[in-house]
Amino acid sequence: MRMDLLLRVAGGLLMIGAPLFWTGAIAFSKGSLGNVVTIMGSVFFGTGLVLLGYSLWSKVEKLADNAPSTK
Repeated sequence: MRMDLLLRVAGGLLMIGAPLFWTGAIAFSKGSLGNVVTIMGSVFFGTGLVLLGYSLWSKVEKLADNAPSTK
């Protein structure tokens, strides 16, 4: 998967997850619908954070591989 697409998907999940989480927590706070919306928002937001962390981690590994040797 290309890194640009991974970052766009991560950003999209973060943009969807955060408002969805707060909408479920505030607007639908009573009943099971609020729980479902809040959980969906937190799953989207968490997945976005994982993808963002993975893309940053893989870029660091690529930079470390391309770094000049100090020997």
